[in-house]
Amino acid sequence: MEEGLFVTAVGLLMLAVGGWKLLNWLFLRPKKLETLLREQGFHGNPYSLFSNNNNNNSSSYNMKPMTFSDDKDIAPRVYSTADHAIIKFGKNSFYWEGQTLKVNITNPEHIKQVFTNNSYFKKEKPKLGRVAKLLGSGLPNYEDQQWHTHRKIINPAFHMEKLKLLTSTMVQCCHDVIHKWEEMLSSEGKCDIDVEPFIQNLACDVISRTAFGSSYQEGKRIFELLTKQARLIMRLKYIHIPGWWYSSCILQVASY
Repeated sequence: MEEGLFVTAVGLLMLAVGGWKLLNWLFLRPKKLETLLREQGFHGNPYSLFSNNNNNNSSSYNMKPMTFSDDKDIAPRVYSTADHAIIKFGKNSFYWEGQTLKVNITNPEHIKQVFTNNSYFKKEKPKLGRVAKLLGSGLPNYEDQQWHTHRKIINPAFHMEKLKLLTSTMVQCCHDVIHKWEEMLSSEGKCDIDVEPFIQNLACDVISRTAFGSSYQEGKRIFELLTKQARLIMRLKYIHIPGWWYSSCILQVASY
């Protein structure tokens, strides 16, 4: 009898804790965040549990195809929700995506604070899977001290004066692509072009010329091998070979 009462009490306690967590996630925490933002001068739609928190007027965004001659702001098409909040509530505004609060920050000084205070404005980055790690990692995937160390190492390479010296090279790469497109034009001055491979080659060409001092054509074999490697690794995403992961780790360590 006592054991039954104990199990019942534990069950009720777990139910109460779960209910409290659910209530906090669905209502209490969003309302608290909203209150704190309003106290700091931000404006937005009030959070509601049973209605569309975005409250967007879809008729205000006419998603007709755009032509190259259209002199229109692209923001409503790329991120209409954020753009709608700024138009309705101003630059210091916020909006909701479900229970997630999104804040618009347009002040350069505030943006600088977010980027420089990485420990305060940090969202846990998604963890790379075992297969993805074989493709390599980098600054976007590092955390805490590792992030600061690698940021300090690469920061000199992105100094404004150094980037200015690369501008002419980047412009030349773009001119080369445009020249190839012009050669593909018909006598009427029209043609259909699949721009994806050209853009990929452009990125590789810019990287090769600025970082390695060689054209894309000279380093084409390297990029082809990297692309092939990535495709082969992605095929292993849904294949599990016992012991394969540990052998890969050993090979990676040995390469260092």
